[in-house]
Amino acid sequence: MSAEMLLRITCDYCDTQILLPVREAVDGAEVLQQVRQHSWTERADGHSLQHLCPCCVELLEDLPPEEAW
Repeated sequence: MSAEMLLRITCDYCDTQILLPVREAVDGAEVLQQVRQHSWTERADGHSLQHLCPCCVELLEDLPPEEAW
């Protein structure tokens, strides 16, 4: 049985944070699933991984692509 810990995820646009309880031996797919369960979004552009809270996802979807990132 693995110990549980809290994983802090920060929105890369507004710095809002969420704490997710995860097992010590967590893999990336499980973290992604938990992020999505809380209506957060992960975006990857080939160079970096970005996390967005639900408010920022809506805000950025309304902007033209060249202004969003």
